[in-house]
Amino acid sequence: MPYALVIVGLLLTVAGARGTQSDLYALLKGDFTGNKSFIWWAVSILIIGSVGYLPKMRGVANSFLVLVFLVLILSNKGVFDNFISALKGNANAPFKPANDTAGEPSDLDKAQGALKTALDIGGKVAAFA
Repeated sequence: MPYALVIVGLLLTVAGARGTQSDLYALLKGDFTGNKSFIWWAVSILIIGSVGYLPKMRGVANSFLVLVFLVLILSNKGVFDNFISALKGNANAPFKPANDTAGEPSDLDKAQGALKTALDIGGKVAAFA
């Protein structure tokens, strides 16, 4: 858990230093609000996981969790193209988001850039220690 907090802290720090915190907040708001938000997936996973604490229902709950994760992955169009590109090791292949807008970097591209910068800074800080 401490590592997750450090990563979140670095991400917020880098977003603030770059002046892109409003983009980060808009991205997070889009993930957790609206009809197609991630919150419904999280709630369903928590409910199915809580059913898994009943010893007789553990197998059923595990089956439903696998089903939910499969649907979550398969509902994202373009995931297989990106997965195959990653397996081939083609780092120069362009990332194709599901809702690609021409000429403008997507929110995901911005978030990936912020995360990469945060990890680079984290590596430099670790090298100092």
